[in-house]
Amino acid sequence: MKGLKSFALRVWYNLKGKFILKPIIKKSIEEGASELPSEYFYYDNAEDGFDGNKRGWYDNYLDIKAKELPLEEQVKHAYTWCANRNPCWNMRYHPDASIDLTKLTTKWKGSTWSHKWQKGFQWYRCTTGDKYKSTFMLIPIWKDKSIYCRVGWKIYPEFTMEGRKLPKYKERSVWTISLRLRGKED
Repeated sequence: MKGLKSFALRVWYNLKGKFILKPIIKKSIEEGASELPSEYFYYDNAEDGFDGNKRGWYDNYLDIKAKELPLEEQVKHAYTWCANRNPCWNMRYHPDASIDLTKLTTKWKGSTWSHKWQKGFQWYRCTTGDKYKSTFMLIPIWKDKSIYCRVGWKIYPEFTMEGRKLPKYKERSVWTISLRLRGKED
């Protein structure tokens, strides 16, 4: 039941964000802010910034010097990041939409616990706290391309399986559906 509530809250915030975020993002960029105003906390992204470039994502992966673009282009990229690519990142802090992974044990089965591209069909099914489930599949489709499919709680079993401490931004989880093309170079 909590998974459905988590997903419904994320969908609600996502749809709402599509209508309200552009002017808020524009004003934040004009003011040189690194975060959105606090009342829009759930749309922000503490790890990568609301514009997706706090750690240089656009600069490093798309070779776009985001901060040097005209204002309207910066708004477009920030909106794409904030409202489309990584919507409601901070929903992981919403008490009704998330779970705290630091106090729960994760069990898994499968051929991998990593989300990185690997040759061949890869999968895992994990359960955290004996009730929060997550399924991951990497399905080969052509040479070095696979379909990345993740359904359930956003859990990173490699940390638990390798006995590593969860990074700050992976300590809480939300329910998600993620489907994308993944290649050897991604």
